[in-house]
Amino acid sequence: MNTSNLEYMNQDSSQMVWQEYQTIEDANKLLADMQCSRYKFMNISGIVKSTRLDENEVAVILNVLKSKNIIEEVVMNSHAYFKLTERGLSLRFVTNRLLQTEEPMIKDIL
Repeated sequence: MNTSNLEYMNQDSSQMVWQEYQTIEDANKLLADMQCSRYKFMNISGIVKSTRLDENEVAVILNVLKSKNIIEEVVMNSHAYFKLTERGLSLRFVTNRLLQTEEPMIKDIL
């Protein structure tokens, strides 16, 4: 393998690590926002507005969190709303410093 291929692979893996880190940060932001919200049910546009994340990004994160039983989707008056499950309410989030806890953290679930 020549060095240019190796450099490309290193850049590619660095990009993947950054994307994973960013996804975890965005998921933390979304979940923290939902935990602190005065609303039990939130629609996608409300989540986008309060988190300032891209709508497509929010949709992807919501689908992942739904598949992990962290949030659930509820349809009311022909509109989709999302709310935290008991599991979602109990999660602790990864911050820039390490948290010493035995409770599940979002980075371990995603």
